[in-house]
Amino acid sequence: MHLNAFLHKRLLVVVAHQDDESLYFGGLLSSIRGRAEIGLICTTAPMPGRADTDHRVANFHRVGELLQCRSVKCLQLPDCGPRGKAYPSERLATEIAVKLSEIGETYDMIITHNHLGEPNKVYGPFGHEAHKATHVGVVAAIRAPIVVCGLGLNRVSLEIEYDRESKKSLIDCYAPWWTARGYDFCYQPEPYSFHTTGQKLFPGRLPTHARECSA
Repeated sequence: MHLNAFLHKRLLVVVAHQDDESLYFGGLLSSIRGRAEIGLICTTAPMPGRADTDHRVANFHRVGELLQCRSVKCLQLPDCGPRGKAYPSERLATEIAVKLSEIGETYDMIITHNHLGEPNKVYGPFGHEAHKATHVGVVAAIRAPIVVCGLGLNRVSLEIEYDRESKKSLIDCYAPWWTARGYDFCYQPEPYSFHTTGQKLFPGRLPTHARECSA
């Protein structure tokens, strides 16, 4: 895999939280800005009680503007939290799959979280449950080549070097309410791994509770 694989393509970036697009994928996205057609989706709503709760969605859209995205959308599903205690992570994955299966658009490639939830020093060796749920939902719902963040994976297909200031400009969209303090790892070369082609879920084949979600 090479950076050229992303150029002049129709890409959909699906992340769990507002700011994940910048922290984990900002180097890649800033490198291909204006040279690919980018759609941006965030699956969960901001957690209540944060200093930046009321600003995160607007800041997410600001990032989309900087990246010249063709579309920016927040699904506003409940966040299960890092350990899945705030909301059942399996239910979140199902609801994400339902929402994504309703998009009705085709893409050349999907970029999203990996199945480990990006283990790092902030969330520990088990990663973030909402990242895992987003990965599961994407794989279940979308039939397209999937590229995942390689953080925590044993093998990666590509490491992207990028302009640090360009990535920082995306992260800074969330300031002053939130900064990337403690996220030093996000300025390392970005690792990526090719996943598989997802299988499209159709309403008639969804589990009962998923059909209830889509009703």
